[in-house]
Formats: sequence, structure tokens, C-alpha cells
Amino acid sequence: MRRFEFLIPIDLYNRISIMANFFHMSRAKIIIRLLEIGYIEMLKGGSNEKEDN
Repeated sequence: MRRFEFLIPIDLYNRISIMANFFHMSRAKIIIRLLEIGYIEMLKGGSNEKEDN
């Protein structure tokens, strides 16, 4: 297994920690889930604010 490292802002890390405590999951699992959700949204096309007008 390869190790993946990335830097996130302290505020975001604190929010992830709170969310992990709320859902009784580790911070690593929450980060992986959020990355997966973001990747799936990117594949779907995401939301473009310009098209909402």
C-alpha cells in the first residue's frame, strides 16, 4: 500500500476532527470518504455556478 500525504489548512483539519468524533470514525477514514465524494462529484461534472444563471 502506498502512503498519500497532503497538506490541509488547520481550520479544515479541525472541522474534520469534529466530524470524525460525531460519526465515531477515525480522521483518516473521514478524509478518505470526503476525497471519494469529491472525486465522484468531479466525475459527474460537479456544479457550475455560471450555468445556474
